[in-house]
Amino acid sequence: MPGDMPEVSAHESCDGGPLFGDDATAAVQTRYHDASSFLRELLEANGYTAHTAIERTGVISAAGGPPGGDEFFDMRHRGDLAAELSRDAQGNLLLLFLVGRALDEATCEATFGGATFAQLLDFGLLLRTHVNARVLVHSAVQIYPLALRSRELMLATDWDLDGTDSSRDRRYAVMPIGLDSLQLALSLPPSLTGMRVLDVCSGSGIQALTAAAHGAADVLATDISARALRFVCFNTALNALDDVVRVAEGSCYQPARGEVFDVILANPPFVAVPPTEVEAVRPALYVSGGADGADVVRELVCGAVAAREGAVSGILAPGGCLLLVAQLPEIDAAHVWLLGAIRAGEAQRSAQRSAVEIAIVYDPRHTQSAEQYAAARAADYGCSARDWAASMRAAGAHTMGFGVVIVRVGDRHHERGHRIRDDGHDDDRHHERGHRIRVPQVAEADASTATMLYGDGLQLVRGCVERALLGEAPIPPQHVVQEEGGVLGRIRGRGPAARVRIDVGNDGFTSYRVGSQGVLVRPAAANATGLVPMS
Repeated sequence: MPGDMPEVSAHESCDGGPLFGDDATAAVQTRYHDASSFLRELLEANGYTAHTAIERTGVISAAGGPPGGDEFFDMRHRGDLAAELSRDAQGNLLLLFLVGRALDEATCEATFGGATFAQLLDFGLLLRTHVNARVLVHSAVQIYPLALRSRELMLATDWDLDGTDSSRDRRYAVMPIGLDSLQLALSLPPSLTGMRVLDVCSGSGIQALTAAAHGAADVLATDISARALRFVCFNTALNALDDVVRVAEGSCYQPARGEVFDVILANPPFVAVPPTEVEAVRPALYVSGGADGADVVRELVCGAVAAREGAVSGILAPGGCLLLVAQLPEIDAAHVWLLGAIRAGEAQRSAQRSAVEIAIVYDPRHTQSAEQYAAARAADYGCSARDWAASMRAAGAHTMGFGVVIVRVGDRHHERGHRIRDDGHDDDRHHERGHRIRVPQVAEADASTATMLYGDGLQLVRGCVERALLGEAPIPPQHVVQEEGGVLGRIRGRGPAARVRIDVGNDGFTSYRVGSQGVLVRPAAANATGLVPMS
């Protein structure tokens, strides 16, 4: 009976099987194309889509936007959901490949038919396990359906086993689709036609595939993990994008040395992990970003700028952009310390100061103290939260906040730094200007709500990304006008409610109060009448 289905997580002792496991042979890897084509046809024929997944599982994302892979996986022990979905082939596919439920072998064979079921087993897409004298089957990986503006993707990842009693070595796990991955993918414009794109720290390849789906001419996906790149290869074939996406193994920019790109995408390791705990914790390669979480972020930002020095061809084409997502220490000053890291590296190399523009888009409601941050992570690894927080503070990370970092290498007179959040400040010293704009308020939103993943918050991030890629300056979208009763800003095309009051303090900084229908950044340079509009 469906109600008696076992609440088994067979994935916790599985390394991905013969197709995705640590010991997958070259002969098995040659079957990626056949296995992915077979799986794609099966899933498409049964309407395995993002809309169907949300509608049939009833998942409600804690972030208010698209649910992450972990939120589907958290539903695997719900017997009522299993009973409801097990009535048809579509539901059983969702249970196996998205929810992570182990099903009776007889049920699967009856649902999919003997030939199809046998092929799923033969490819290693489904694996057998024995529990209490019963033969069960489960999926080696999670298949996450992602709805983009241009098309739908399906992405194979490992299951989210962090915090479980898994016996697996998680160092080479491939990160499930989380809110950070979704933020970057959904922030990209619908057209990257003709662009050359580099996806660093690729993991499952979600950013590389998103770029390819949006029309990029050539995409290189790199990762330090050979196993992660096997997932990228499988996913490119699963989505019929293997003629656009290439892979290369190595750290940061090393595998791309000698190549030039228009866009660099990255969701790097950014968890602040105490150096003394790294060996004991043994986190996945995609996790640790050093004591303050920003080691890889700094390396990527500085490397993207430094590579353009001298006669050496830079990794970024002139006007090219680096887009990354991360949790950042002291995020309200992230543009300052990132620019500082760039300048320190240039001084050390006696290099000429490069022209660079940086924008940090974030919501201050999603900022945690070192103690809050440590308490949420130390428990998963059995570490001392007090020692974890002390390590962070010693490294200068008193707070951590999630944001999108946009770096553009441009003309010297366009050198700027932007921080986009509430009560913004404009620092015009040394040609480095800072801006903080509040991500628009969302009804009933709280600190757990990822307001940059939907609504006006997502529109703000997309607007900044699109302006960066189009070479418009400054990166933040703006349109400033003067009205009776004060200086007000309005975003073009957002209606009369989309306004911001701008107050200039005695310290020369500019603060912004954002209306409910839109957001605005820095005013333009003053003229005889006060302010001038900028497109």
